[in-house]
Amino acid sequence: ELSEHHRAALDAMEANDFHRAADEFRAALREEPGNAELAYGLAQAELMSRVTGTDPNAILVRASSLPFTDVETQLAAADVEVAYGRPDAAFTRLIAAVQATAGDERERLRERLLDLFQAVGASDPLVSQARKALASVLF
Repeated sequence: ELSEHHRAALDAMEANDFHRAADEFRAALREEPGNAELAYGLAQAELMSRVTGTDPNAILVRASSLPFTDVETQLAAADVEVAYGRPDAAFTRLIAAVQATAGDERERLRERLLDLFQAVGASDPLVSQARKALASVLF
């Protein structure tokens, strides 16, 4: 049986109210820390809240014309790629950006990559491959 917050999060996702869904998933995770299904839902809600209302084609065109050191653009492009079914492209993009940056920018890229791994799902083979590639870039 789903908790009240979990049910509310799913209802919000169906209504495309991704900010409310994220809030409800966070509340549900406070009640059930470590629940993988809730963590996945939160990652999906946060991803969708970042891409909703954007122009995916414009983001991807802009990202292709800028260096990997343009962190904001690369993050936005990776979000679009995952949201539209191209996690492999997003992972490749962010790993290249991690390699091209340092310090806080690198950490921000790494954290988003981990968030996107969660949004795609830990059992996806692409996530496993990308984790290995990330580790080789970082170490």
